[in-house]
Amino acid sequence: MKIFIIGFMGSGKTFLGKKLAENLNLPFFDLDQEITREQNCSINEIFRTEGEDTFRKIESHILLNWHKEGIIATGGGIVEEERNRKVFRAEENVTVWLNITWSVILEHLKTSAQRPLFNKLTAEELYLLWQKRISLYKECADIEITDPDLNNLFNAVKKYITRIDY
Repeated sequence: MKIFIIGFMGSGKTFLGKKLAENLNLPFFDLDQEITREQNCSINEIFRTEGEDTFRKIESHILLNWHKEGIIATGGGIVEEERNRKVFRAEENVTVWLNITWSVILEHLKTSAQRPLFNKLTAEELYLLWQKRISLYKECADIEITDPDLNNLFNAVKKYITRIDY
């Protein structure tokens, strides 16, 4: 089973994904880490030298060729490509959207300097980008988490996957 974690940058996808993987005794993968491993350079470096379009192509390529089962944290902008949204909507996959409030996201972003779009865009531009992506996340989500409490996340995912006959 593949359980994808989607949401805006700073929503806690990696942190909560790792905790969920531990709780469900499943392997954890982070697509951003897979990209840096495959490309042998950081996400920031890809954005700086190749641009966002190239990064999105690399990101899509890795997602579309992903075969490992487990919990998979994704990048915040991965939902912008229709072909990626098809992967998240596929019947055999479970997609969890971390729909975290803007104020919480902004607090998380302020503590991380490793996000290329955060360093490039103003707070207003980031807010508009977040607003734009909400409908895309909603389109993909099997489960929507509005409270980042770990127990709520664990319970919602367990309840959902026990309903499904794998």
